[in-house]
Amino acid sequence: MINLHRSTLYCHMKKYSLLLLLPLLIFASSCSNKNKLIGAWKLEEMNIEKALINVPDNQKAMAMGLMEKLLERLKGKMIIHFNEDQSFVVETPGKDGESKQDKGTWKISKDQKEITTVVDGKQDKLHVRSLSQNRLVIGMDLTGTGEVDISFTR
Repeated sequence: MINLHRSTLYCHMKKYSLLLLLPLLIFASSCSNKNKLIGAWKLEEMNIEKALINVPDNQKAMAMGLMEKLLERLKGKMIIHFNEDQSFVVETPGKDGESKQDKGTWKISKDQKEITTVVDGKQDKLHVRSLSQNRLVIGMDLTGTGEVDISFTR
């Protein structure tokens, strides 16, 4: 009888300890993408074709050329710094060689599929396509024609 009581007590303690660990595990998993996001990200590539989907056919070649030149100028040089205090800085190289900085705040949604940024009172939504330690892919509506996938690397 004593062994049965200890066994039952042990079983209940085990259940309670698992219930106590569950919120900690949920919290830890919710912080994982936030922690992966912290740091510097360099622009790697952008789906230019999708950005130009609503450009008239007679202007697409010119627009494509301009976007390719812009991407070439920014690739590896445009850097987003996501900070732990939920501030961020975007460094963009200027044509004159000087770097321009935009500063704002960010937060990631509970489901970790959306990053909301605010710069000078303007709010943008970035949809997280994928996030690993070394690669970030977001979807962003740059032109009002639908989302463009933009990739960043460390």
